[in-house]
Amino acid sequence: MEKSVIKGSEWLALLLAAAAIITQSFVPPIVGIANNGDFPKIIGQFDVGSPSDAKDSFRFVDTKYVVDSRYHYESRFYSSEVFLFEAALGLNSVFGRPGVLDLRLMGAVHAALFLLAFYLFLPLVRLLSMALRLVVFFVVLLIFTDVMYVSYFNSFYMDTAALLFLLLSVVSSCGRFSGKGWQIDGCSWLRPHFWWLPRRRTIRWEFPLRCCSHGRVAC
Repeated sequence: MEKSVIKGSEWLALLLAAAAIITQSFVPPIVGIANNGDFPKIIGQFDVGSPSDAKDSFRFVDTKYVVDSRYHYESRFYSSEVFLFEAALGLNSVFGRPGVLDLRLMGAVHAALFLLAFYLFLPLVRLLSMALRLVVFFVVLLIFTDVMYVSYFNSFYMDTAALLFLLLSVVSSCGRFSGKGWQIDGCSWLRPHFWWLPRRRTIRWEFPLRCCSHGRVAC
């Protein structure tokens, strides 16, 4: 009975997280982060850009982007966000229109990674009492499904990939050391992605994550 209750609470938390993200990212009016000029560093490598007037692109979130060679830009920025953008392009080839990219497909890729991290986190609190477990779920949902985090899903910022891979690394490492839930070597799998991120504040996490993967630091 207790085991089914635990699983029931975990599924409820996962459904609440998904609902919070869906209502903010995919149900109009959607939330997102406007382009401050960094988007071409990722999407320009794939000839993708926004046809909107430049002055409005800094104020509002564009949901429609077009594929045209005039938007080509060799930024020489190497980021794991590039891989996520390629996944969004793959989804767009199936669900989108030719030559047009919907920003919400990028949001779907980001949201899927976040929900995966949240799913891996759930077994880590199974040893807690039901009351304390529900409090932990509530606090995590309150913080990480807030619009200040979710709005980054509908964007092409490299910071989004940094946050998502960091979350995946942390929960995977904690699962490995605690012996609870999914015991995957998250650090050794995700650690290479951080070297693709030209952000000093992101690369600072490389050392503790490297220690985690070698068993020197417990979460």
